[in-house]
Amino acid sequence: MDVTQLAQVKAVSAAVRRDFKAMDVLINNAGVHLLAKVEDLPEELLRKALDTNLFGPLRMIQALLPGMKRRRSGMIVQISSTLAFRSIPGGGGYSASKGALARLTESLRVELAGSGVHVLDGGARAWC
Repeated sequence: MDVTQLAQVKAVSAAVRRDFKAMDVLINNAGVHLLAKVEDLPEELLRKALDTNLFGPLRMIQALLPGMKRRRSGMIVQISSTLAFRSIPGGGGYSASKGALARLTESLRVELAGSGVHVLDGGARAWC
């Protein structure tokens, strides 16, 4: 499945609900790396990285979270990176995409407190 394609996300999430009735764990592991100096970073490459590394997990969460909330149970695992909190030369675009994912994940964790749905940042920090 291509997480940048909303139609594919919807089709797969519908198939999961049909075949398995419930989704207990969502692991958002799709990602692309981006290596370019900020001064040379093509905007289109950064957009593609953000579409996969940030908007892809968002699409998956929005497709599957409602069922977890109704059941009051589930786990969402976000695969981020330590580069969400620091960068390396040529890694600014990638770090930006993973930093945005880390902030989204942190907000989701706080929003879901007490809901029975837990959030784990499996690439950088862990919360349950």
